[in-house]
Amino acid sequence: MTRQNLWAGILSSLAFLLMFLLFKWYWLISLLLAVGIFIAVYLISQPANKIGNIDLDNLKNGLEIKDLYVAAQQDLQKMKEDHQALANSRLKEQVQHLIQIADDIMLYLADHPREISKSRHFLEYYFDTAAKIINNYHQIHLTHISNQKLEQIGQKTSESVSLLDQIFTKQLEAYHEDKLFALEIETDLLEKTIKLGGDLR
Repeated sequence: MTRQNLWAGILSSLAFLLMFLLFKWYWLISLLLAVGIFIAVYLISQPANKIGNIDLDNLKNGLEIKDLYVAAQQDLQKMKEDHQALANSRLKEQVQHLIQIADDIMLYLADHPREISKSRHFLEYYFDTAAKIINNYHQIHLTHISNQKLEQIGQKTSESVSLLDQIFTKQLEAYHEDKLFALEIETDLLEKTIKLGGDLR
């Protein structure tokens, strides 16, 4: 049972008892009014389906926008969690900068939700890829492989993060220029770089 259902049920039950027992109203009228109160309280207490100040229910593709935004938020949270565990100071600094840009992108999208659906490719591919690359290095580090191999993977991961930083920066700049850049070329370059750093899990 959700919190909305619980509060609506409690208030409508109290209303029924007051009308029926205290005011001696006819039970059917009391019941109908209590049901009306339940529906009203439930609707009022429903969380607003919004991003920023935009009501997504008023947009044709509101559900798609919300799903894309939530998924990107989850990817960003994964980046932040893995960033805290990184022991490689240089890579940690790079990831921190990437996260700052990603935060700026999410803030922009929160203020301009209509841009989210236009950014489907960027959010689905690059946010997810960034989270996987950072987590991939973190997981490899936990396996206690040789320092030489770890350093090699760290270098390739650093190259991938550097490329992602450039792509994220371009995307952020594109938003502020009120247009989106095509990122297919960067995608090919990134995929080649990722392969050098090991398979993603």
